Amino acid sequence: MRRIRSQSPLNLLDDANKTQTLERIKKVFLANFDFKGDALRLDMTIDSLGLDSLDKVDFLFALEQEFSIDIPEGQFRLDSIQDVVDAVERLTVEQHGKTP
Repeated sequence: MRRIRSQSPLNLLDDANKTQTLERIKKVFLANFDFKGDALRLDMTIDSLGLDSLDKVDFLFALEQEFSIDIPEGQFRLDSIQDVVDAVERLTVEQHGKTP
């Protein structure tokens, strides 16, 4: 008898959901910060966005409001936009049982 491993909810997120999450994150970022330059990309680092430490905290608070999630301090590596997308998707699934 062959066992079928169940997939975690995070493995079930498709590209459309990831794109929607990224677009919402972009909207939050652009609404809160004067960003000049290229469009926000997944490979961009948070440091390259020119945010100081207070700006980073404000960005996280804005994400918490947009996605109705609580971001625990220090539990996620948030070095890039990809890291932010992954953390938001994971926390949304964990805290609400659904994708963003």
